[in-house]
Amino acid sequence: MFPFPRRRRYYRSPMSLLFRRHPIIWLLLVVGLALIPYLGSCDGQNALIQTPVPYAAYESFPARVIRVADGDTITVSDAYDQQHRIRFSEIDAPESPDQPYHDTATQYVIDRIAQRPVTIVVRDTDRYGRIVGEIILPDGNSLNRELVAQGLAWWYHQYSNDETIGVLEAQARAARRGLWADPSPVPPWDWRRGQR
Repeated sequence: MFPFPRRRRYYRSPMSLLFRRHPIIWLLLVVGLALIPYLGSCDGQNALIQTPVPYAAYESFPARVIRVADGDTITVSDAYDQQHRIRFSEIDAPESPDQPYHDTATQYVIDRIAQRPVTIVVRDTDRYGRIVGEIILPDGNSLNRELVAQGLAWWYHQYSNDETIGVLEAQARAARRGLWADPSPVPPWDWRRGQR
């Protein structure tokens, strides 16, 4: 009767019928899949997908300082827009606002690096999940060492084998710079113990 063979009816799944009848679903699916790589690039607090960027010890990475918490803790944003809290390695600065020279040390760090690019040399990760590292300024100097040399931080000898930082502390103490102008400054580790 017909010159052409009849078309066979193939089984169609309910999903294919849904997509065929409602092309907007296809559009939403394609757009959603295209946005997946960008979901992790939101700022670290609001990202829908957190893609942690692990940094190994003694690896360095460039970053921009976005917040200064105190004289030895900052928050940076790396090249992947991931935020990291950084605890300065090998030093301890006055951290309680009640402790003398807390504001001076914090202001020194703000003046040197706030909203500026730095290089973080990773040393370790502490028990709070912060990266413990050395902060290298654009001019190549170490901010950790500068703080000790200016008398705004102590050499944290319990967690450091670098004797040169101890020499910088001894020089600052002899010159009575910063917190060494006080006749008996209390190190932060003793201050914390006294506050508990």
